[in-house]
Amino acid sequence: MIRICDLHCDTLYNIRKNGGTLIKNDGHITLEKLQSFDSFIQVMAMWSEHSLSCDEAYDAFLDAAGILERELALAESEGYKVRLAKSGKDILKNEEDGFSSLVFAVEGGKLLDNSLKRLEVLYSLGVRILTLVWAGECPIGGAHNNDVGLTPFGKEVVRLCFELGIIPDVSHANERQINEVLEIAAAYSKPIIASHSNSKSVHIHTRNLTDEQYKEIVKLGGVAGVSMACEHLCEGLADIHDLVRHIRHYFDILPKGVCLGSDFDGVTSLPDKIVDVTSLKKLSILLEESGFSKGDVENIMYNNARDFIVKNLGLR
Repeated sequence: MIRICDLHCDTLYNIRKNGGTLIKNDGHITLEKLQSFDSFIQVMAMWSEHSLSCDEAYDAFLDAAGILERELALAESEGYKVRLAKSGKDILKNEEDGFSSLVFAVEGGKLLDNSLKRLEVLYSLGVRILTLVWAGECPIGGAHNNDVGLTPFGKEVVRLCFELGIIPDVSHANERQINEVLEIAAAYSKPIIASHSNSKSVHIHTRNLTDEQYKEIVKLGGVAGVSMACEHLCEGLADIHDLVRHIRHYFDILPKGVCLGSDFDGVTSLPDKIVDVTSLKKLSILLEESGFSKGDVENIMYNNARDFIVKNLGLR
């Protein structure tokens, strides 16, 4: 039995921009492809596209929320057993009923445009994970390609996330900002995640986490997802073995914190031997061949992220 829980993909953005449906599209993830797994939990993010204004990004999000609702209704009418999960209880209910789950996320907080009310709207429409920044600067603060921390508004956003029940995600944040978010999280005794961030000890990149950042995230009860972005895996052309190297490094530090954060439909290229979501079966096999126990592989592919979501999704 192979189950997957993936903390980040851009499939919803891809459908809105390029057409297609959740069931079938030209990207890395479709419901048809996900049927090759026994069950799945997939976090689907709507990107606040960097070239858009704050208002344009917010309007695009509202449109995407409508698309997701319609696509899920269509999928269920076509016999696909998948539902949106807004809480840990929803995940458990879906499992009980034999359904897989989607979790709604937003990548990049520029769409908030200094409005906490907009964050409340995100929550009301089902968003449960917010990747705070993407690149450059936005009303929340800087990002991995600079050293600008959280703005006063950004700190308010993180606090309100915890109060509403949205999980802050520090993928794309810089070291200063990650530390600031961790400080707020510790004050609230709430976890954060790095949904798709690889290890800086394995490959130096501004998008990757230091060992200390990874430790602090996991010690607070959070998790970090290893992504398929070649530039975050190694110099030059990456292959599936590079994924294993990053997973092994995180695992050897704190095994309960490492999981998948594929960034499918958001990467410009994929590692050799990875074609789309179905290739995660190959990764599962390679992890066992690389010395991980069957139980360890199940934790990395599913249990670590699933258990985090069940415990924390929608928790006020």
